Amino acid sequence: MPPTKRRPPPSPSTKATTIAEIIARLDAAYGIPAWRPHHDPTSELILTILSQNTNDGNSGRAFVR
Repeated sequence: MPPTKRRPPPSPSTKATTIAEIIARLDAAYGIPAWRPHHDPTSELILTILSQNTNDGNSGRAFVR
């Protein structure tokens, strides 16, 4: 079996360019989401943890309690 040729890893500047292009394409396809915090950072963290294993309605009720 002949040895396989490997491509050299991309340089950091190539990676950054690729990431920027991906982000630009996603923004063009889906728009830029508006970031809007709902609560203080600790509350956001707790809501995120609660929402991992249940639906939004149940996690919201659990958070209020």
